[in-house]
Amino acid sequence: MRELASRWSCWAAVAAILAVGCVQAYPQGAPGGAPGNTGQGAPAAGGAPGSKVTVTTEPYNPSAAKPQQAPPAPLVQMGDKEVMLSGNLNIGVGDSVGTATGAGNFLIGYFVSDRLEVGAGLFYQIDSEITSTLTLAGEVDSQKNTSGVIGPEVLVRYNMSKPSGGSGLTYVGAEFGVQAFHASDGEGSSDKFVRPHFGYKHFLGKHRNVAFDINLGYKAIINSAPDGRKSVRWSNAVDFRLGLSYFFNKRRM
Repeated sequence: MRELASRWSCWAAVAAILAVGCVQAYPQGAPGGAPGNTGQGAPAAGGAPGSKVTVTTEPYNPSAAKPQQAPPAPLVQMGDKEVMLSGNLNIGVGDSVGTATGAGNFLIGYFVSDRLEVGAGLFYQIDSEITSTLTLAGEVDSQKNTSGVIGPEVLVRYNMSKPSGGSGLTYVGAEFGVQAFHASDGEGSSDKFVRPHFGYKHFLGKHRNVAFDINLGYKAIINSAPDGRKSVRWSNAVDFRLGLSYFFNKRRM
């Protein structure tokens, strides 16, 4: 009996040692154990033993890893203001007559939309004519006549180019105004005029707040006779002007 009891004691000690080892190896329960074990006994991730596990991966997109560049700032947009100064000079030489004409304008514009601009300012023009004649005594007699024109005008322009692309804008427009003639001999008159034109602005500088302007126009002068009748006289040449513009807006400050 003593020998049998000694054997059972040895087997009990071995069982206790194995039990302690299992608890230390699997503190949450043996994998795949049935419910009711000390641990959860969960099978492989996501399902019962023997179930299939599906793994999905997204395809690699190189463009998604690159930082997206911000779109370029628009050249002009609604609310911008523009100060314009332009002019031209025409010189003509004939057999006995020499002429020089300088004209231009100073305007302040406002963009009521990204494409439509309205403005107002002053128009000016100076005409100088020198006439030379040969007298019977063989001397040259020269006479000079100078006249000046100044008056208010308004401006309407439409940008044909997209305001957000490139470095320049193509536009069409028209100027309307009243010009008062003041001649050196004391005479004067007042006429209305309209000048449809076509032009291009090229923006300069880092902030693109300065633009070089070139436009071509054709001027019509509307004369009013004393009896109330009106006549329209178109200029005999294309009016070619060069100018500079400065833009005010928060993006360029």
